[in-house]
Amino acid sequence: ALLKSLFDSREKNIRVFINDVSYDNFLLFLKLLDNFDALINQINSKAFIDILTIITMLEIKKSKQRKEFIKDLLRSLLYGINIFDFDFKRDYYNYVYNHIKRSILRDLIVFFMEFIYFDEKISKSYIVITDCNKVSFKKDSCSLYENCMKKIQKNKIYLRLNDHNVKKLSKFMVSYNLKNIWIFLFKIIRLDLVYFVFDLEESFEIIFKLLFGVKFYTEKFYFHSFKNATIILLKMRYHLFLKNLNVLKFNFNFNLNELKQILSLYDNVNKITIKTHEIDFGTLKFLISYCRDNSYKSFKVVSFCYISENTISNSLKFFPKNLIFLSDLIKNENILKPFSSHYMPFIYNAFYYITQNKLNFLYNILFFEILNAREIQIHLNNYYKTIILDDSIFNSLRYCKTLKKFCIKNIKLSNELLMYILESNTLLFVEIIDFE
Repeated sequence: ALLKSLFDSREKNIRVFINDVSYDNFLLFLKLLDNFDALINQINSKAFIDILTIITMLEIKKSKQRKEFIKDLLRSLLYGINIFDFDFKRDYYNYVYNHIKRSILRDLIVFFMEFIYFDEKISKSYIVITDCNKVSFKKDSCSLYENCMKKIQKNKIYLRLNDHNVKKLSKFMVSYNLKNIWIFLFKIIRLDLVYFVFDLEESFEIIFKLLFGVKFYTEKFYFHSFKNATIILLKMRYHLFLKNLNVLKFNFNFNLNELKQILSLYDNVNKITIKTHEIDFGTLKFLISYCRDNSYKSFKVVSFCYISENTISNSLKFFPKNLIFLSDLIKNENILKPFSSHYMPFIYNAFYYITQNKLNFLYNILFFEILNAREIQIHLNNYYKTIILDDSIFNSLRYCKTLKKFCIKNIKLSNELLMYILESNTLLFVEIIDFE
């Protein structure tokens, strides 16, 4: 009744959308407002899209009544006699993108998941509109990355599949109707993000059966696995994504040959984030060369440790600007230890801490030029006397173009230090503690 009254109040808008929908489907919509159950088997894919277009054009706001109407519409399509009439070769995507509200499209996926789970809360908050806490590509210790997904924005549509819900969803593969609706929905809906979190090998087998025939319209894909999932990532490129994929983030261990295969197959992707347990010099050297040859691409590589054996420093002096590399620890002769200034010049870091025994590196202009630090702290222990830093150190600091925050402790002030602070075009915060 509410939908009918809303329609009656907006009859003047009929001329706006009457050319975008078939006349028969417009009449069907009017009949559905009076008696939905009597026409439940007359909904085909074209009528389905036309009716959603009408709801959008009438600017019917989200409500319990709209929700129930759309849910019944989807259910009618699911169980209707016209389920065999799907024309998957027909491209509805551009029309739907331009004519149907994102909020309605998101509801369609939620309602469909609800048919499977019998629980709207799980479908809505966990599978379709969830955050990315389980797929973190953030480097917390350096605070370089924002959360891989900002606070959920209105009408964003995400699809998150993990071991549990993939197994649950796979149960509907035996239903021809459900399978076709599943394929149909992803033919008409653009997803803002698709991300998979798989730890079980059986999930790798299930996902391709579950997504057989599916083509995602999405620019962003995140993939996390505790197992080497190179083969899965390569298969996904062939079967799941169209050419509009632009952002790829993956988190699992791999070797150099596997990385080359991935980058070759995802050659059209311009923004790539890689997170893995360890990176050796051979892999890093390849990435440096790859980024130089593909300067229009942006790379971020995060590893738990960098294996420093066989590192050739000259190969790392001209680090490409489109490559950011972070690592927590360095591994040398099977010994793990925090990064020291000896290994630091080719590592991008948001924070660099300099103590008494590292002061010699402050004289190295090249060190600062390729350090790319956002914050530098020079802290000398209290039991040292106040230190007078050589003026050339501040000349070297001028080559660190990314520095935003500079902290010094137990250091004697000098004119050169003050001039550096006053003349800097990058510094936003300066802290001086225990000085004279």
